[in-house]
Amino acid sequence: MRWTNYFPHPGDNRYHVFVFQTADLANEFANRLQSEGIPFERDQENQEWLFGIHREHFAQALQQNHLLHAAHRTPFIPVKGLRIAMLVVTLAMILLGLAGAWFSTANAQTRSPYRMVLHGAFQFPLEAVGSEPIVQAEGALELAWLPTGGSSMGLRIERELNASWH
Repeated sequence: MRWTNYFPHPGDNRYHVFVFQTADLANEFANRLQSEGIPFERDQENQEWLFGIHREHFAQALQQNHLLHAAHRTPFIPVKGLRIAMLVVTLAMILLGLAGAWFSTANAQTRSPYRMVLHGAFQFPLEAVGSEPIVQAEGALELAWLPTGGSSMGLRIERELNASWH
């Protein structure tokens, strides 16, 4: 099952294939490609129109494909009144939550055993501190591992243990 209307060519990975189900969309796509100067091959199999695009021009063709579908898509929520009502309800909920946080006199963070912790870490490359790679060899296969460094950031909820557990 394909989720998009394009895929790598099954016989030649230098090309990508764009598929359209209607002649109108296929013709409009061909016009867009020609106006952008993107070379292509076109074919029709059964009720599908196929376009072969070289991978050198794939990014440009993909942009034209997205613009074509954007021009012909229907709104996610087709009823205008329902769209506006959902925006108003969402805005009201956000404002209610902000007002509750602003006017709240409760001090839950000091009495609760739970607390929110922001965590950040950075790992220097082990090569910088003089470490050597870990190498494992067996027969013709050799594996070398040397961490290159990195960073992480996260938010977590911690629960303090009771004083009797210390």
